Amino acid sequence: VDIALKIYLQAKTGSSLYYENDEIPTNVYYELNNTKSSCTGTSTLDIQNQKVVVAATSRTSCVAYLDVSSGPILESMEVTTSATNAVITLASSNLGTSPVQYYYSNNGGESYVSSTNNTHTFNMDGNSTNDYKAYYSDASGKLSAIFDTNDYIFNGLYDYANYVQTLTVPRDGYYLLEVWGAQGGTKNSNYGLGGNGGYSKGYVYLKEKDNLFIYTGGQGNSNSNGGYNGGGVGGQGKTSGGGGGGATDIRIGQDSLYARVIVAGGGGGAGGRSNTAAYQSYGGYGGGITGGAGNGIDNSKAFNTNYSGQGGTQTSGGLRATSTVQSNTHTDGSFGEGGIGGYMTNNNYGAGGGGGGWYGGGGGNYRTGPGGGGSRYVYTESTASSYPSGCLLNSSYYMLNAATYAGNTSFESATGGTETGHS
Repeated sequence: VDIALKIYLQAKTGSSLYYENDEIPTNVYYELNNTKSSCTGTSTLDIQNQKVVVAATSRTSCVAYLDVSSGPILESMEVTTSATNAVITLASSNLGTSPVQYYYSNNGGESYVSSTNNTHTFNMDGNSTNDYKAYYSDASGKLSAIFDTNDYIFNGLYDYANYVQTLTVPRDGYYLLEVWGAQGGTKNSNYGLGGNGGYSKGYVYLKEKDNLFIYTGGQGNSNSNGGYNGGGVGGQGKTSGGGGGGATDIRIGQDSLYARVIVAGGGGGAGGRSNTAAYQSYGGYGGGITGGAGNGIDNSKAFNTNYSGQGGTQTSGGLRATSTVQSNTHTDGSFGEGGIGGYMTNNNYGAGGGGGGWYGGGGGNYRTGPGGGGSRYVYTESTASSYPSGCLLNSSYYMLNAATYAGNTSFESATGGTETGHS
């Protein structure tokens, strides 16, 4: 039977905008819009396992409008084989509904076995064709897409590098992005610690051949150098202030601060004189809607709180320390950059630099003045207004299920387990 079919996918939930595509992405759950969809003649139109099914006995032309809905979304399928068996392991996406029943096939989908477990073992026997398929259903009986042997898990781990790293997206779909900000420069393990970096994560829908630019934050140096990707320079001196920690961010389409879709803020650097209980300096933590303010303690001065830089916010850089004792060279943070730490005119000690971030933290001043932490950012429908003029992203890159954590809280570690702030 001669069948013509066009598929139109809803751009996002509730949208009146549809775009034509010849495949249904497996990372979204779609349902047939019965009001807009139609076929000529007596043909019927349905959607099963995220595939459009047309039943016809004569020539027909159909158009299927599919709406983004709530349902099961299979994220990945791994097949591990040995001489005696094959083990299938499925992972469901937290963008979808929870699994109730799993279905597995070792003969290309001719038959399936059901299970309540997300793993299943097939014995290598004469009935196996080594063509494995699997899917799952949720409590409402909705069915996920069917995955097969060729579906895969993409794990792109980008270790620290002091240059931009790139990725050309291999296939359409939702990708989980995770970023950790760097710690500020530490002067003393007891009395002069750089602030820890924050953590941000979220899903974004990417198209095949989209270009990503990955910037990994570098730890601030103990002797004034700011960490890669926005860490502010510490104040110079015989004993220089710690540099601010760099932010980690991912940019889409263009290598520009105005193309950042996700940012984890870096921590502020510690002040140069932070070597005893009387002289302490702790850089502000990175991340959070507002980065942490530095905390400087100088027991010989009553106004020591004025030495600390403030954290960056969602709309502006962190303010520099209000004190101008012996120096007025320290600066506020700015978009993507931590502020510079001040230095003493007698060349003895320098203050800490601000951490990099969405907006960088402010620089500290005087001998114990630490820098503030940089703020975090995730590009969503509700946060897009925080972008300054010149944003290079569009609404197709809004993140979903996004979350951010400040560097003074507990979150997932890049190496497994959890950590309190990224050091």
